[in-house]
Amino acid sequence: MTTRVRDSQRQKVYDAEASVWLPAGRHTGLSRANWKSSPPEFQTLAEVQAFVDDVCATDFWQALAPESPTVGVKDGRGSRRGAASAELGEISMPRFTRRRWYTLHELAHVAQGCDETRAPHGPEYAAIYLALVREFLSPTEAKRLADAFKAYGVKAGGPAAVEVIDTIEVVEEPEADMLPANIGELINEEHLAAKTAYREAVTHAMRAGSMLCAMKDSLKHGEFGPWLRANCHFSQDTANVYMKIYKGRDELDSNSEHARNLSIRSALKAISPSKPKSAPVPKATPEPEPAADILAPLRAAKAVLERKDFCKQVIRTENPAEACELLLSVEALLSRRGDELEGKTED
Repeated sequence: MTTRVRDSQRQKVYDAEASVWLPAGRHTGLSRANWKSSPPEFQTLAEVQAFVDDVCATDFWQALAPESPTVGVKDGRGSRRGAASAELGEISMPRFTRRRWYTLHELAHVAQGCDETRAPHGPEYAAIYLALVREFLSPTEAKRLADAFKAYGVKAGGPAAVEVIDTIEVVEEPEADMLPANIGELINEEHLAAKTAYREAVTHAMRAGSMLCAMKDSLKHGEFGPWLRANCHFSQDTANVYMKIYKGRDELDSNSEHARNLSIRSALKAISPSKPKSAPVPKATPEPEPAADILAPLRAAKAVLERKDFCKQVIRTENPAEACELLLSVEALLSRRGDELEGKTED
């Protein structure tokens, strides 16, 4: 059974960001009572959602949180503070919390994922939060927050700065008999770097993938999943992404001119190009039904009258009543067909 890690940095994080963004004298945390004189930036929930959508649409976010490509925003009415659910991919934002930096605070929880072995406001979270502030507020604001973290004793477990690399580093899979004893720790370090160093994400993901592939090859069938859960701080889906990027390294190398700023999402697209859509099969046009020949019944009646046999039958009939019935039946037929013809002509 996994024991939840104590969230020892939570109040320190609250105090640090309050000292940066709340009015002077209101640095006692992030509760609603502290903010009555500080109106929110966003007046409606739709404005918060629009900001979140803009963040999620960037390659930066897709590299940082590949498991949460979109994030929904809920009202959070009546709550004392905002909240986030990485599992559901949503954040709750009461009215008084609707500010850019607070939104990034909650998005950092989503980006960190559902790993219960990491403290909700631990070093990895602090590093992700700093990276988001730098990218979506400004480097100056990130520096202010980093200084406040230092002043309040908040530890950050990854780089806050984002650097640009020119090429993708070639990563080779280590030999199974040369795997280091601390390979789980090394994989976790590359996973953390892949989440916090946006433009180096593919390199770190490839390194993690190479070690994951080597470890998987060294284990028996069915042993890799339990080993991953016991030694790595991310899901099987993330591990599959890393291994897929490593296995597709040759395709990425062939596209080296696009390596600059390549995100994990873009790398997956590069090694798994979408299949061309097949041309739609044209629907067969039904042949129009032949127009009804409304004169056919009249022509048939005329043919009956012109038949010699019919005339002879009428003339030779010894019973006058039968002859009259034959003639009346033809008259009725002609009258009925004439009415039908007149009705269809009016239509």
